[in-house]
Amino acid sequence: PTFGLAEIKTEVFSIGTLIESIYTSIIGATFGLAEIKSEVAAIEGAVFSPTFGLAEIKTEVFSIGTLIESIYTSIIGATFGLAEIKSEVAAIEGAVFSPTFGLAEIKTEVFSIGTLVEGIYTTLVSSTFSLGEIKSEVAAIEGAVFSPTFGLAEIKTEVFSIGTLLESIYTSIIGATFGLAEIKSEVAAIEGAVFSPTFGLAEIKTEVFSIGTLVEGIYTTLVGSTFSLGEIKSEVAAIEGAVFSPTFGLAEIKTEVFSIGTLVEGIYTTLVSSTFSLQEIKSEVAAIEGAVFSPTFGLAEIKTEVFSIGTLVEGIYTTLVSSTFSLGEIKSEVAAIEGAVFSPTIGLAEIKTEVFSIGTLVEGIYTTLVSSTFSLGEIKSEVAAIEGAVFSPTFGLAEIKTEVFSIGTLVEGIYTTLVSSTFSLGEIKSEVAAIEGAVFSPTFGLAEIKTEVFSIGTLVEGIYTTLVGSTFSLGEIKSEVAAIEGAVFSPTFGLAEIKTEVFSIGTLVEGIYTTLVSSTFSLGEIKSEVAAIEGAVFSPTFGLAEIKTEVFSIGTLVEAIFTTVENLSGSTFIEAIYTAVYSPTFGLAEIKTEVFSIGTLVEGIYTAIYSPTFGLEEIKTEVFQILKQSFSQDLTTGIAQRDNPNNNDDFYVEVLNNTAATVSVTLTVFDFSSGTGISALGTPTLLTIGPGNVIEFASLNLNATVLNRYEVTLTNVQDGIYIWSAFRLANGELSPANTFRAGEFVPLLP
Repeated sequence: PTFGLAEIKTEVFSIGTLIESIYTSIIGATFGLAEIKSEVAAIEGAVFSPTFGLAEIKTEVFSIGTLIESIYTSIIGATFGLAEIKSEVAAIEGAVFSPTFGLAEIKTEVFSIGTLVEGIYTTLVSSTFSLGEIKSEVAAIEGAVFSPTFGLAEIKTEVFSIGTLLESIYTSIIGATFGLAEIKSEVAAIEGAVFSPTFGLAEIKTEVFSIGTLVEGIYTTLVGSTFSLGEIKSEVAAIEGAVFSPTFGLAEIKTEVFSIGTLVEGIYTTLVSSTFSLQEIKSEVAAIEGAVFSPTFGLAEIKTEVFSIGTLVEGIYTTLVSSTFSLGEIKSEVAAIEGAVFSPTIGLAEIKTEVFSIGTLVEGIYTTLVSSTFSLGEIKSEVAAIEGAVFSPTFGLAEIKTEVFSIGTLVEGIYTTLVSSTFSLGEIKSEVAAIEGAVFSPTFGLAEIKTEVFSIGTLVEGIYTTLVGSTFSLGEIKSEVAAIEGAVFSPTFGLAEIKTEVFSIGTLVEGIYTTLVSSTFSLGEIKSEVAAIEGAVFSPTFGLAEIKTEVFSIGTLVEAIFTTVENLSGSTFIEAIYTAVYSPTFGLAEIKTEVFSIGTLVEGIYTAIYSPTFGLEEIKTEVFQILKQSFSQDLTTGIAQRDNPNNNDDFYVEVLNNTAATVSVTLTVFDFSSGTGISALGTPTLLTIGPGNVIEFASLNLNATVLNRYEVTLTNVQDGIYIWSAFRLANGELSPANTFRAGEFVPLLP
């Protein structure tokens, strides 16, 4: 019912009805194309009138601007003029106090980066994610790591190498090459180029943003890691790569950078602390073993869950091959579909006929909207194109459905556009009337604006006559900004750049003008022309209201020329800007140095994390190899002291075979009561356990002189074999000190 032939036929009928409504609306006498075109032509005539149109107003405004430029040239020339000095002061003020890339903003971002780096440090040394916490958890595998390639000896060698690198780090940090005197010298060299395109505000802003992004990436990488040996080594490698870099150290200028150096020292202290030595690592080996052999989430439990998954998969297979989804059932459904496809009522042939009719009607609408002729040849050509597509042997049911749906969507869009309250023909006519009212308004129409422009022109001529005979000394102001002028008048913020932007705006306006006067007569073009005229007339940038505002502003600006000259004379504000720019505490040179130092430090951290030698991928590979080497088939309790020995105590060893095959293991109990270990209790003995069975070895009623010190060993313990050993006291309770669970047996090494 959703995608079948009957549904398609219903939609085709709906589309045909909608197209007929569209056609009726288009040829209506009240809101038709001819009526709209006529009104648009009237507005165009006014907007582009050579007497009082937008072009004429723009020409007069340009003439006023030219006259003001003549006033400026006549008073003080192009080099020391008021506009020049004001432009330079505005550029300096905009750069120094800019909320986007000024001194305060850069200072804030540098502080934010410092705070983020402190967050990284806090994460590294916190009680939850610190090096000590992570290392203590990873240390549980130490007892099983005896491989000559990835064992303790190899780790010890690497630790020694790291110690050597740290010594080199310390030497580099306190060396004279990167000391305060050297940095001071570099600061002096950078100071002269602070305002260049290479080291200026825009460049610092870019670097700060890049560093911030890089620090966020590093922070995300650090806190998203697991509690593994790879995390420890990645953190060690990151600190090692950063601290060992020959480009930065503790001797930083700014307090924030000095704090970062202090954090690096804290990292160094944490790395070499004796708290996380191998002895402590060995003491916690039982933790990981308990997890591996845990009855809740250990290997045995995983195997049980895998078996359950296998059962579930078998059920899925049974469902898939049932008679419900057999070939016979599918063939029956195909036959039903075939009957619908070739139905004379709702089949493909019927749908094709209706689609052809809709195509013909749509072609008629298209001819009405964009075609200049209605000849039979034109109609026949387009009908032939539609006919070729409709009867193509490649368009089946799915294709026809898609095309019908697309046509329906397009037609609905056309209908919605024509009859909606916003873009209907009636609405277009209403908007045209509103534009006419604005263009010919006696209050702010084109004629009124032209009158006001003429009045302002008269006023400017009077001002010019008054100003050309006066003398206003701007030498004092020029001398105050002369020191700043050389640095701030850069290609980024100078007049050349502003001129380039003005030229670009002019080019854009020309493009807009070209679009506005385009001569096409389609329904879309008419709507486009109305929108363009409306946008021009009411534009907040260059429309009638804006032109009137700008003309008024020009008049106000000319009147304020004398006042501005007097107010700027002897200004101390420029001196404040100069002091801020060259401040040794928070000026551009200081900020540039701090940003560069932080960036170098972060790059070192990033390089270390992704290092092919010490990076995360390398450590992950080494940890995987260690885990592969950490399991042995020969296990032991190690030497054990019998707790509170009494006569009649019972000794037990139980072995569970959780595999699908019979397994044999050799059990040996060594008695060290007399100092030298000897086999006891009739061992060694071979224990053969069937699949899923438990075998118990017991020695009952032992006296207090036997097995005071002892060891239990088993050989050929394969995956899926679990062991338990304990003493049961005469009172019936198990001895906690002499109970060894599966996870507490350790590899028996030769």
